[in-house]
Amino acid sequence: EEIYRDLLKKITELEYMPGDALSENELCAAYKCSRHMVRDAFSRLKEKGLLEVHPHRGSYVSLIDLKQIEDILFLREAVETAAVSAIIRETDPGDLPELLAGAIEEQKTASAGAEADLPAYFRADDRFHGILLEKAGRASLYRLLEDEYIHLRRWRNLEIRTTRRIPALIQEHEAIRDAVLHRDAAEASVLLHRHFDTLKFAASVDEGRDNSYFYKNQTEGERK
Repeated sequence: EEIYRDLLKKITELEYMPGDALSENELCAAYKCSRHMVRDAFSRLKEKGLLEVHPHRGSYVSLIDLKQIEDILFLREAVETAAVSAIIRETDPGDLPELLAGAIEEQKTASAGAEADLPAYFRADDRFHGILLEKAGRASLYRLLEDEYIHLRRWRNLEIRTTRRIPALIQEHEAIRDAVLHRDAAEASVLLHRHFDTLKFAASVDEGRDNSYFYKNQTEGERK
């Protein structure tokens, strides 16, 4: 379990990039464990679509499937739009303003300065969206979608690796919060669509990089 969790974290946080080869022998030495234990961890990662195992050739971190990411974003937008509508129908927002403000402040703190703490920023981002589901009484949806969200987080970590886009994303969160607190369901829906659409098209060209190498639209020969 520890080996699996550690490899999962390293793949999600891009310590192992899409397309990287993973050596059973090297991992056995690193974790001081048997080949059987590493293979069990590989099997679980393969089940989640994070590892491709080719007999007699090796094991490779799977490339990112952009169509899958688009589908996850489509699903996430639909779920959160419904959650926001449910929140707006409630007569008492309770501690929602404070919770959303806290998540946004965490994002600002994590992204401040020359060296942003991107893991902390992304945790605060997840918290902001999780609050919306929790306040709509749908917190369990995050657990139900956890396996799919692993792929979304890996893509997000790849495409948003600098602070360049973060201020605009925080401003979008602030606009979504304001629409929810002003009970403007139509505006909140528009803002959520724009937010997820913006994430979807956070293309590498915005950062001056070419990330196409890490996506499934490349042939195996081109990847090599």
